[in-house]
Amino acid sequence: MSQISDKAQIGEGTTVMYNAVIEDDVVIGQNCKIGIGVIINKGARLGDNVQVWHYSNIMGGAKIGNDCRIGKYVSIERNVEIGRGCKIQNHISIFEGVTLEDLVFCGPNMRFTNVLIPRCGFPRETSDDYVKTLVKRGATIGAGVTVVCGTTLGERCFVAAHACVTRDILPYALVMGVPAKQVGWTCECGNPLREHDQGRLVCTDCGRAYRESDGRLEPVTE
Repeated sequence: MSQISDKAQIGEGTTVMYNAVIEDDVVIGQNCKIGIGVIINKGARLGDNVQVWHYSNIMGGAKIGNDCRIGKYVSIERNVEIGRGCKIQNHISIFEGVTLEDLVFCGPNMRFTNVLIPRCGFPRETSDDYVKTLVKRGATIGAGVTVVCGTTLGERCFVAAHACVTRDILPYALVMGVPAKQVGWTCECGNPLREHDQGRLVCTDCGRAYRESDGRLEPVTE
């Protein structure tokens, strides 16, 4: 049987499965699905059409946008902000200091960090200690990736599986390896780009075209 506080606000059409815990001052939007054993702590905010699968934990102050999909055994820590339409796959911890913009994909078992120099004997456990990480709109983070805190992952970049991100990533960049290095560019749809006529880079899947300028990628609009 679930434990739902009478001080929580739950939108129309939302379903809560058994053994879930929803604490005081939680706000859950319309048409959400809350899985078995999910814990949503005091003050968390979930938008409309959010799915949270079994045994995940959402801490107080976390904000999750509309249309997000949160997998099994996910931990979303205090004050994390997640934009609209993100997909967080199974077994991921998103620590305080991390912000995901809209339409970010986080592959299974990838990991964020929020402290650069962890030491048990010298605890760094306050918001002031945490180093911020920003993942921008449309970025893809593959399975098993490690993102070292203090980095910005640019719009629609693509981080290949098991890479280790230690520095900022340009928009549309394709990176892989340990440490992650850029090996090419990706289209808005996610496919690698290949050089075509007149120096343009063209997606063979959707046909979008781009041009490289000053080390950055720009969409070709004509």
